[in-house]
Amino acid sequence: PAPITRLVPVQGLGCEAAVGSLVPSGSREFKLCSKHTEGKHPLHAIGFNFADARYYDVFATAGGNRVTTYRGLPDGNLAVLQAYIDADDAQSFYTLSWASDLAGTPLLVAAGSNRVIRVINCATGKLFKRVLLAMVVQ
Repeated sequence: PAPITRLVPVQGLGCEAAVGSLVPSGSREFKLCSKHTEGKHPLHAIGFNFADARYYDVFATAGGNRVTTYRGLPDGNLAVLQAYIDADDAQSFYTLSWASDLAGTPLLVAAGSNRVIRVINCATGKLFKRVLLAMVVQ
């Protein structure tokens, strides 16, 4: 039978071939070294900062009305960098993602049950933007 589709090389930003070794170097072997609980609420999301290589050991968690950033230390411990606690006790954060502005400043985007997306500037520790999502009913 004739092929259904034809594969062609893709061109554009982000489509170039990755260069590197597929053989692990052993410099970043991972093993369980500690467990961490955060308050009385379950964690719904964890996100590592792959947006900037300078922060390869920084991650964030979301759960309850709180989003917290951590740094993984070489000895296996965790250091709390910043904690953002929403004023609304009924808020429950379910998702988060890392981003950066044009200057390379790390931004943390978090959203939850009250349909508000919060963009947090991690360099200043302040709320950068708050976006309310409207619900359309047809």
